[in-house]
Amino acid sequence: MLSLKTRDRLVSTLLYLLLSAAWIIATPGWCQPKAPGTAAVIRVVDGDTLEVQWERKREHLRLIGVNTPESKKNRLAGSQAERSGRDVATIINLGKRAAIKTSELAPQGTSLRLEFDADRRDRYGRLLAYAYLPNGAMLNNELVRLGYAQTMTVPPNVRYAKRFAETMREARQAKRGFWGQDGF
Repeated sequence: MLSLKTRDRLVSTLLYLLLSAAWIIATPGWCQPKAPGTAAVIRVVDGDTLEVQWERKREHLRLIGVNTPESKKNRLAGSQAERSGRDVATIINLGKRAAIKTSELAPQGTSLRLEFDADRRDRYGRLLAYAYLPNGAMLNNELVRLGYAQTMTVPPNVRYAKRFAETMREARQAKRGFWGQDGF
């Protein structure tokens, strides 16, 4: 049997821990990245865009050098359909599959190390970066390697353009992802 003093101490400690946990969860930024220069994944917007917690703010992060099919019906989905000779519904289906692959590679809570190029933001205000997974692999390149993204070089952000082009050539030859029977 516990003494009254011991029981009071135990109740006080448990109450302190419970209130501390509630405060941490309720505080914005509780999923702050673990190290400087990193961002924590909040959610995947589409195959090449993520919502992240970066420098104590929610930001949209656009992966540099890659492009995935659109996952929603919009003007860009129409353009992609026109260029590829596919219908908009097919483009959107491919886009949703690319978003799922991005979610598998970088699920919610994943800490990404960000590397910036010449421009840190695009005209829409999104962060532009090369994002490295905890295992050291670059997310941008992994999407291309697995066949879920094509290269898209937008100067002046060209640091890994040659690497992405070579990776896409290999994915295409191996018929990975969308280069297989679905085709891009």
